[in-house]
Amino acid sequence: MAEWFKAQSWKDCGRKPSQVRILSFPPFAKIVSLIYLYLYLDLITMHKAIWKDRVLAESADTIMIEGNVYFPPAALNREFFRDSDFHSTCHWKGFCSYYHIEVNGEINENAAWYYHEPLVDASPIVAQQNDKPEDSFSFADYVAFWNGVEVIEGENPQK
Repeated sequence: MAEWFKAQSWKDCGRKPSQVRILSFPPFAKIVSLIYLYLYLDLITMHKAIWKDRVLAESADTIMIEGNVYFPPAALNREFFRDSDFHSTCHWKGFCSYYHIEVNGEINENAAWYYHEPLVDASPIVAQQNDKPEDSFSFADYVAFWNGVEVIEGENPQK
């Protein structure tokens, strides 16, 4: 492979064109690609929701709505979540449900909320604000926190 960097064409390194096709990018293009990949991975932000020193949710695939970080349903540590009977309504997102958070016997009432069935017009707005595909994205069941739950930016797991 070292001889390829010195070679100006496939003839100079003694290989057939079919063997060189993958390596035929100039070295600067490979370097630019690696720099781009590093910067892209550096832009990925891992968020964590923490209460009483327990991680309630953790994900790099969060979304922002009105300044709140929402975690995808798969990111939740379900052992800490209990259904709540409390509900509210947002004029543009729709009917909102809540979870109680329970850690070591302590309960934080209605500390997490989500929209099981957001209003039809809400998902495209949220998708556009979060660079998601407008025609297929839904923030249904994404969970946000408040009432003492700390949402922090964690380390990028790719680093």
